[in-house]
Amino acid sequence: MTSSRTDPEPPISTSDIERVVAVLSRDDVRAALLHATSVPMPLESLVGLPLPAGLTREQTADLITALERFAATYSPIPDSEGRLHWFVHTGRIRRSLSTLDQHCTTHSRLYERVTSRSGARFVVQSNVEETVATAQLDDVSISYETAKELLLMQRQPRTVEERLIVNHYRLSEELKGLVERPWSPELLIELYGRLTHGIPPRLSHGDRIDERSRQAAHIRDLCTYAESLRDDTSTHPALSASIIRAVTTHLDLFPAWNGMMSRILFRFAALKLGYPVLGYLPVSHSELMLRRVLPDGLPVLHAEPPLLGMWHEMNSTPWLDTQLTLMVHALRQLSARMNRAARIDEAVQRELHADETLNHRQRSIIGRALRVPDATFRIGYHRTTHGIGYATAHRDFAELVQKGYLEEETEGRMKVFRAGPSLEERIGALDDIGSVEEYEIPLPPEFTSGGLADRRVEPDESGI
Repeated sequence: MTSSRTDPEPPISTSDIERVVAVLSRDDVRAALLHATSVPMPLESLVGLPLPAGLTREQTADLITALERFAATYSPIPDSEGRLHWFVHTGRIRRSLSTLDQHCTTHSRLYERVTSRSGARFVVQSNVEETVATAQLDDVSISYETAKELLLMQRQPRTVEERLIVNHYRLSEELKGLVERPWSPELLIELYGRLTHGIPPRLSHGDRIDERSRQAAHIRDLCTYAESLRDDTSTHPALSASIIRAVTTHLDLFPAWNGMMSRILFRFAALKLGYPVLGYLPVSHSELMLRRVLPDGLPVLHAEPPLLGMWHEMNSTPWLDTQLTLMVHALRQLSARMNRAARIDEAVQRELHADETLNHRQRSIIGRALRVPDATFRIGYHRTTHGIGYATAHRDFAELVQKGYLEEETEGRMKVFRAGPSLEERIGALDDIGSVEEYEIPLPPEFTSGGLADRRVEPDESGI
């Protein structure tokens, strides 16, 4: 039976203390606790959990949970049932956070790469992928190819789904200019207004959120928590951003499309907390990969945390571990793609160094033509990627066609460009670099095979 928090606590006797110390001093109790915290899965799901002598599995789980609560970090915002959620820093979670520390801050080498001229295209590509994946996870039906053409060609959206994609993409790009603004309900409602700009009110449920509503109360609580992070160095930014994302999603802070808003606020928090690369990562893309592997409701991602009825609390450690694992996966995937592109760019530079008439944009076109078989190039995409005018973009392609690197074709009324028939032979063999598929980072085995072995964050082919 669930006890009330307001019930008076019985006095603690000397014998109580002696019994507690005796239990916690047992080696078999310590072994059970170490096993449970090494793999952050729900205790009832743990295979091979050692049971201390005289205890059932249920009693062992209750004992371990009671001990974990003393070292837990609590989310300050209760859920809709008034329950507090908490997590513990398991060894696996600490290793994931250490990896994010190395590669996601403004002092990291990866940040220098993604903010360089050559890395700018990866930020664009990652943002496109993340926009589409976030929308698909929020049940917005649109294909990647349609969204890519919509965003990079800058054409006008024709449907509600396309309008949402455009708004989300633009808002993601604009967040960097808003980082000096404090967290406030007015800001969050403004961000929601930007996401739903041009969407019929009957779908977005209007632009205003009644100040007396439950949503408004939760928004105020979230802003109070997020604003307190400026002076809080005890919680890792990735954890804080994850809490903000989870609160947005599970409490339905906004009238619609809370999944898309949660990704916006996650990225905003990452930027404000000095972890910009964390905001660039295609985490939703990794989640979408997991959905394809686990199509039956994404149990690992969205399973309800176990209810701890004795305390009216929820243990969210398994959920958080999954989120951090996907962040590390997205980090590795981004790095792997950049490493492959860098190797191709180096090969292109070596082969084309004698042609001093080629500018860096033209060399990047040739590099992409070699990286992506059957790639199609359009002037609008080239303008967006490099921030140049139409005349400059057109001249880049015209010169490459004249030199024989590309061929010009027509699709409808639009000019498109593709690699010339002998481009690869002209540049040189690239077999030693490998195909795009060879640089795809698989999901961790605990997702794809149900393995529960303790995963180590080791360097891999992505360079992380």
